[in-house]
Amino acid sequence: MEPEVKIVDRYLQECKNLFTMTNRRVKRNKEIDLLAFNPKTNEVSHVEVSVLFRPLKLRESIYKSNTNRSRNGLDYFLERKFDHSDVKEGISKILGHDLKVKRILVVGEIYEQEDEKIRETARGNNLEIMLIG
Repeated sequence: MEPEVKIVDRYLQECKNLFTMTNRRVKRNKEIDLLAFNPKTNEVSHVEVSVLFRPLKLRESIYKSNTNRSRNGLDYFLERKFDHSDVKEGISKILGHDLKVKRILVVGEIYEQEDEKIRETARGNNLEIMLIG
């Protein structure tokens, strides 16, 4: 398990009193970083962690620049980590049925010039952004 996932896992357990499952593999080599369950509210959260030793600056889109096509765009996380059919199917299999799943993306930093646009896009996609660092 990556150290950043382990840190977020412990935070969710110790500070938020959630039960967690980490690094769940699903079809086509996809992986869910964390699933968290709140026994008081019956809320389930799908958490993806993208925190590097040097801060990852979250951008709205990875396609803004042809020279920097890294995995730091909000669109990348939505397409590949949260909305991908294999990930959704995997969560359904783990939980046994369809539930409304809260989506959380943990990052180190947000690209300053796009901060409000990123947060607006995230809210529109039912995604909570959590900063760590």
